Amino acid sequence: MKEEELITTLDRIKKVEVPPFLYTRIQTRIQELATQKYSMRQVLVFAVSISLLIALNATVFFPKSGSSAQGNSEIETVADGLRLTPSNQLYGE
Repeated sequence: MKEEELITTLDRIKKVEVPPFLYTRIQTRIQELATQKYSMRQVLVFAVSISLLIALNATVFFPKSGSSAQGNSEIETVADGLRLTPSNQLYGE
């Protein structure tokens, strides 16, 4: 029963009229996007920002070996940087 109702419902669907030149409009828009070029300024800004990001990551992950936290483990260095203390006091009195 349900299958027959579904088939009759599908038979009532009409084909939609396609606007003329729709395919060519889509193709030209795709071609415009594919041939879009970036200005030298955009490329330079992108390159500088990526370089700064890499430099920042390098300084965070590979700090200088002669820093003030000599002899500390990595966890102690992070705790010192975040000003964490081993005490259980809630307020610094």
